Amino acid sequence: MEWQKEFQTFITRQLNEDVANDEEMAKAVVSALQRFHAGDWGDVPDEDKAANNQDLADRDGHVLAKYPTPNGNIYINLVFDEPSINADAATIMYCNEY
Repeated sequence: MEWQKEFQTFITRQLNEDVANDEEMAKAVVSALQRFHAGDWGDVPDEDKAANNQDLADRDGHVLAKYPTPNGNIYINLVFDEPSINADAATIMYCNEY
């Protein structure tokens, strides 16, 4: 289920520093974003994948995906109509930052 929708993307400070200083980490995050855009939610349970697909179809709630990287797992969390910025927003973070 590939989808095309613009959203603002944010990255946590620690992850941003790691991406800036480690080419393999940067490649892993780019790969995760490509998978996310392709509708591949990574390492989440099947029921979460189904919920992600439903929220994406409804454009309501959020989509949470999990991917491995050399420095540990990361989440990409897309929130539809994030009130603080009045737009859809995705945050990329280490799992322990969620």
